[in-house]
Amino acid sequence: MTVKDFYISNGVRILQSSKMPAKLKEYFDAENSFLLGNIEKGSSLLDIGCGLGKHISLLAGRCGKIVGIDFSESTLDEAKKRLSGLGNVELFLESGDKTHFPGESFDFVICMWNTFGNMPGKTQLPALKEMSRVVKKTGRIILS
Repeated sequence: MTVKDFYISNGVRILQSSKMPAKLKEYFDAENSFLLGNIEKGSSLLDIGCGLGKHISLLAGRCGKIVGIDFSESTLDEAKKRLSGLGNVELFLESGDKTHFPGESFDFVICMWNTFGNMPGKTQLPALKEMSRVVKKTGRIILS
């Protein structure tokens, strides 16, 4: 099973388990703290591989606009339900290696929780180029 097949088949729900190992929870907590400490208030943000919207939910009150993209339709459908009350959030079904956004659209581009590491090798460089294209010259790209 490929990574894409795993996420498309709703495998992401396995990762939401209440039986999550303590080390993994510690990793998530550190990632969240880093984002909260580094994403500037009022900024625009693109979350590549947004999944169920965990980081979007975390940052929605801090950012002026958040856009999330994911290649799993079922995961994105669930994210839309979870994030429906957030007026500054948009979600799109697309891949991080080729987006529809104009150049220099975002203050921050994030690709968290090993999303970049799970990309097939041939898509990592195009994804980095795409992140560089859509982030403002004064912006930042954050990978985890």
